Amino acid sequence: DEPKKKRKEVKAVKNFGLLSFGEEAEEDEGEALEYRGKPKSTHDLLEDPKLSKKTAAELEEEEKTQKAEESSEDMAKRKEETATAVCSIRDKLSKKRDRSIERDKRESSEEMDSKRRKSESEEEEYYIGKERDMERQKERDRIRNEIKQLKKEMKGKEQKQENKEEEKKETKNIEDDNEMYKQYVEEQEKYKKMKEKIPKKGAAREDFTLQLLAKFKNKLHAIKEKAQTDQERERGTEDAAGQSETKADDEDVDTDDWLGHTLKFEDKGAVLAKDASTKGDDWFDIYDPRNPINKRKREQAEKKTKSHKKK
Repeated sequence: DEPKKKRKEVKAVKNFGLLSFGEEAEEDEGEALEYRGKPKSTHDLLEDPKLSKKTAAELEEEEKTQKAEESSEDMAKRKEETATAVCSIRDKLSKKRDRSIERDKRESSEEMDSKRRKSESEEEEYYIGKERDMERQKERDRIRNEIKQLKKEMKGKEQKQENKEEEKKETKNIEDDNEMYKQYVEEQEKYKKMKEKIPKKGAAREDFTLQLLAKFKNKLHAIKEKAQTDQERERGTEDAAGQSETKADDEDVDTDDWLGHTLKFEDKGAVLAKDASTKGDDWFDIYDPRNPINKRKREQAEKKTKSHKKK
């Protein structure tokens, strides 16, 4: 029993030499030993250095005053910053405006100086008969420009003429080699000349077409009269008529005598309709089914129909 009681009386002691404990643990332990055994009154609690002696209301008021002071300081700083920024912008704008004004003044002064120099030079250069000389110079420039334009036009015409001559030489060489091509070129030239004679649209074109129509009518009348006279002469003898026919047939190819002929159509006469009351033998078809020819025709027809059906 005695050793058990001794064991119970032994108390635990903290070993501050270990790593788990430190200086802070020793200080806490010392403070706890000082206050051990003393009564914990409100006075003692208030004298605790760790506790605040002020009330909650006082602490709230202090916080409000601190916030108000901080906000007022911030506002003052912001105002100062904005004021400095505005001042810097105003300074920049004023400097820019001053530079632009100075530049405009400098440019205007330069323009005035140039105008004054020009006027002075013109006054110095002016002399008697200057206007007349200037008009002559303008006239010379105009004539010079006209001459240049004429030279250009002449060069263009000469070039076109040279091209035409070269084309003519080429066509001539081809014509010498080919007779058919020569005839073709001659026909083409002929119709080109005819086309040049035809006037353009308008009253002149209408008059020209009416003249051509009248010319054609006169030509037809003259050919008809000539044909009538030739027929009267040829009625004398039958031999002369035969010879004239052969001559006319030969000459119709190259002459306009064919225009004097009249078109005569074959006259078949009136075609009478068949009367149903008077039927003749030609109204009926005679068909004998026993005839061998008819039998062969029927067989051939049947074979054809069968072959078509198979297809």
